[in-house]
Amino acid sequence: ETRYRVVRIQGTDTVADDEVYTTTYLFSELTPNTDYKVEVYSVCDGVPSQNCATAMFRTACVADGVPFFEGFEDSISSCWEAATDASSSWYQWNVGTGGSHSGLHHVSVSAEYDPTLTTNVFDFSDLADGAVLDFWYRLPAEEDWWTYEEVNATLTVLYRTSSSDSWDTAAIFNAATDGRQWANSGDVVLPNSAGAAWYQIRFAGTDEGYIYLDDISVFPQSGCLRPTDLSV
Repeated sequence: ETRYRVVRIQGTDTVADDEVYTTTYLFSELTPNTDYKVEVYSVCDGVPSQNCATAMFRTACVADGVPFFEGFEDSISSCWEAATDASSSWYQWNVGTGGSHSGLHHVSVSAEYDPTLTTNVFDFSDLADGAVLDFWYRLPAEEDWWTYEEVNATLTVLYRTSSSDSWDTAAIFNAATDGRQWANSGDVVLPNSAGAAWYQIRFAGTDEGYIYLDDISVFPQSGCLRPTDLSV
């Protein structure tokens, strides 16, 4: 009777080494958002084959709950998708230092190639009143390297409630170049978030300026939203 030796490797460490009698194997105790390598050997008369079949897989991210905060102090989470139409590294999302809203780091990108920054999935299934988004942004006017003319950027926030849905075309937040200072979004009530077990948020840029983001928060909505536009 042929048996199989299944070896699971995480990084350089062997985390499981089992013999099974079937061609089906159920993995357990997996870490979310982690790369694994699997080696499968045949075992005949108690002797494993010298060669093995191999496979690679990555486990899914676990949905985030609330309250949630991202200040980009470590990096852009691998559970987030930072995308742009440009192939050049000059136009990719980057974690920057200095001039952040708080802490040491923020993220920034040129808006020239329609960049998007998409959050991990959120689970709002326990929120009867839904959730609220708050973040800090900066859209400074920049000088184009080629024309030396001032160029602007726009920032739009979108959402969706299923991975099979297209991004909702009704933007829940819009902003355009308005200076070099950090500005706060205020409380952005997330549509259709009440009781939603799957929810994603996307920050999208257009035009040719630069977009800076920092201190992104998502928290439960209550019947009493905090005041905005306070001045003294």
